[in-house]
Amino acid sequence: MKKMIVVYISLILAIILSSCATDYKRWPLGGEPDRISPRITFHTPQAGSLNQDKDIIAEIEFSEFIDYGSTRNAITISPYSVQKKSKITWYEKSVKIEFSDLEDDQTVLIALNTSLKDLRKNTIKNNFILNFSTGEKIDKKEFSGNITGAIIDRYIEKINYSKLKVNLYKMDEFSPFKINDINPEYSVGVSEDMTYKFTNISADNYVPVVFYDKNNNSKLEIESEYLSLISSVNLKDNDQQQIDFALAKSDTISPFIKEVTPIENNILKMDLSEEIILKENIISTIIQNDSIIKFEEFYDPAVKGKIYIRSKDLDLTLDVTKEIIINLNDITDLYRNIINEKMKTKTIFIADTVKKEKLKVSSGFKNSIFKDQKIRFNFNWIEPDSLSIELISSLDSAITTLNDITIKRPFISEIDLTQKDIAEGKYSIVIKYGNKKIFSKNVNIENELGYGSVAGKVENATIGANLIFQNCDNKSKSNVKYGVTSDYKIQLRPGKYICAAYLDENKNELLSINLSQLNIEKAVFRKDTILVRKNWESADINFDF
Repeated sequence: MKKMIVVYISLILAIILSSCATDYKRWPLGGEPDRISPRITFHTPQAGSLNQDKDIIAEIEFSEFIDYGSTRNAITISPYSVQKKSKITWYEKSVKIEFSDLEDDQTVLIALNTSLKDLRKNTIKNNFILNFSTGEKIDKKEFSGNITGAIIDRYIEKINYSKLKVNLYKMDEFSPFKINDINPEYSVGVSEDMTYKFTNISADNYVPVVFYDKNNNSKLEIESEYLSLISSVNLKDNDQQQIDFALAKSDTISPFIKEVTPIENNILKMDLSEEIILKENIISTIIQNDSIIKFEEFYDPAVKGKIYIRSKDLDLTLDVTKEIIINLNDITDLYRNIINEKMKTKTIFIADTVKKEKLKVSSGFKNSIFKDQKIRFNFNWIEPDSLSIELISSLDSAITTLNDITIKRPFISEIDLTQKDIAEGKYSIVIKYGNKKIFSKNVNIENELGYGSVAGKVENATIGANLIFQNCDNKSKSNVKYGVTSDYKIQLRPGKYICAAYLDENKNELLSINLSQLNIEKAVFRKDTILVRKNWESADINFDF
């Protein structure tokens, strides 16, 4: 009997211990999700400590269990020479950093970045720097500032603070084109309020580089990650420096033909590697089976990376392998990179036939639309002919033909309702191909959406500024006002907007980085959104450079 009791007690204890050992991995039962960020509850040594041992062990403890997957690059040891003398070990709720054989009078910075997460994926909100010295003094230089925002390809991009990194490189060692071969002397993350701060760094001249570390490898990928930089920060002659940064895209790669595919009989689609500056005569010649053929090129102005080629000499319905050579003229991407001479020619072989699908149509608008809006239809044919588009009133069955106000683009037809005197009410939109109805949709046409206005001034600008007003619900509905030097006024649809301005020094209509000169065009962002209301003006929306 006693033996059975002992067995039962052992089983119960095993279950309890097992539960305790794994409890931190469980989600709480019921209630609101845990959104509390981890915080530091203890650290040693104390920040700013002097005369520390050359083989010191530093520790940091947290309030939450840490997601081990987020610990990669979550801690940076600076300066770079000290990294080789440190070993980082992570535990469930703490981290230990062991140092060995540090130099005399060595200032050490342990930077905990905001990429660190707990098991519920909550990131730590603020950067933390634990600093100490092995001597009787500690380095005193400081460098700080804000990340104001990012403008990428004419859009204001939302950026996650926990993926931002700020690196300081010694100026006499820095080259932007060999940046991944150079180790930063100091590195920190960015706090939730979009601020960064270096403390206790040594006196020197530095090149600061801010970048959006998408793949969390702490290395700048110049062609794919947003960045910002300036030529130098003088911390030899100054104890403190404060600089704000706006991020942009650095594109130094020339455009090229990515792919050419048949989409209909007599029509090819040419996909470029990126958007280009559209112009006439993008294509120089097309050769099919050793013969130059006549062709026409066309494109959708809203899609600058696709060119369509039509030729009566092409017959893609024949089941015969065709060699087609496309030769381009000079083309330039939005960042003014000119196509490489060797990349102007593309040879393709087409063996498959192109079977024309049944015509299909879909709508890009809701059931309720405003009478001063544009409505759009998407087709699976590039330019369907013999279409009739009608608006039929549900009240009296009156028919309004819309063909005469239809703007055709590749695969798209767009109709501007303001060009017809259409009353409010319920309607059916019907599309016929020949005599066959292929689309029908009931819509309620409401009173005009109207416009509001935003007004203000640009101050202290050396050249004309480009202003971006971007709809918070749909960034594609952004409006840009170019070359503003003083007072301005712009008409916008009602809604909430974020806005920014930048000085377009190289006139390419983009916020640009010059890597060779180590600078970026100046940009300012408004922190608050703007509410635009119909027939109202939002005044004093100013941009001060």
